[in-house]
Amino acid sequence: MTEFETKRDPRIPPMPNKTDWQKFERIEQWRRSNLTIIRQLHADTYNDLHTLANESANNANDIANNANDIANNANDIANLEAIDPDANISGAITLFPWEFTYQQGGWVWQTNANQKFGGYYHNGNASNGDYISSNYVIPAGNYRVHLDAVTGANRGIVSFSASYGSLGTFDLYSASTTYNYANYFHTAILGGVRRLVLSCQSKNASSSGYIASISKLSLHRYS
Repeated sequence: MTEFETKRDPRIPPMPNKTDWQKFERIEQWRRSNLTIIRQLHADTYNDLHTLANESANNANDIANNANDIANNANDIANLEAIDPDANISGAITLFPWEFTYQQGGWVWQTNANQKFGGYYHNGNASNGDYISSNYVIPAGNYRVHLDAVTGANRGIVSFSASYGSLGTFDLYSASTTYNYANYFHTAILGGVRRLVLSCQSKNASSSGYIASISKLSLHRYS
């Protein structure tokens, strides 16, 4: 070894040759390419998580809205049943006052807060023979005929009949006016298209008139 030569420290790696530099460049290109892919994956993952968070929030809102809808529907049913207790009963058919096609006697709605349905229909003519009726498709069976009305000293006897004959009567006379009167009778009804009639037919001997004040007439099939 000459005086100008130095001994390489074994701790220092040798200078890379051309082939080593080419390998290094390929490795660096691979690293940068992978880094770009990783960054894109991170960005896509962040976007996916952000979208998922928004969808979860929307789903939570939908669930809350559905819960509110269910609560509102329950309230609607409760309110409807408060007005019409038969509205949610399977087999109950409400005939009056919501549906009638034919009438005689000038039937009109009279609002009255004392009556649980908010009032009643009554025959303005107050004459014997006044009626309301309509056609219905009725399944054959045994029914409870239920009437909600107002009784009083000038009320008549109300007859409920089908196209083939009388089914029963309600005497609406009472010595003083009574709201929320409810009564019923049982009868068999033939199936098919039937014209059902509610009419004033005579009166109690103690009554002074033929007024009928009807809030509701319904049928309840039990067999």
